[in-house]
Amino acid sequence: FVEKLAPTDVASTMAYIPPVLPVPSAAAGKFIPPYPSGALVRYFLDKNVYLIENNTKRLISDLKILAALTNNNPSKVIITPYKETITFYTTGSSVTSKDLAVIKIKLKSFLLKTKDNPTVYLVDSQTKTKKSIPSPAIFYSYGFSFGNVSVVPKEELAGYTDGGSLAL
Repeated sequence: FVEKLAPTDVASTMAYIPPVLPVPSAAAGKFIPPYPSGALVRYFLDKNVYLIENNTKRLISDLKILAALTNNNPSKVIITPYKETITFYTTGSSVTSKDLAVIKIKLKSFLLKTKDNPTVYLVDSQTKTKKSIPSPAIFYSYGFSFGNVSVVPKEELAGYTDGGSLAL
């Protein structure tokens, strides 16, 4: 991204990708989120880009943050023709530069543990390293949920390089 571009200029360069699921209906009374956590989404007639996180949409109002989340690749933003696929999400706080480091960790990582050991590990899918999470306070400070921890065999966890412990 060039810093002097207007948001509408950036929005016009993004490719259209149709929604994964049918458009949710207000008449159905139940919302099934079509986009997973970590998706960057915008309605094709709107310049606003949202980060989807735990069934909540968070506005990305700063182009520098958007560039960091997309690695300067605007095609990573999903453009939907259905406004309802965005408006049905609960609105959360806007993404700030303070949130950026934690969001980037969440987007490229996953949480694992073994059946016999309560220690949870943050695994970086790109570097194939694991970091133990030494306390619940650190676990929750990153916004993690135990519902997102996968239990794997010891052999699978042993296949990742040890990266030490996660710190605040």
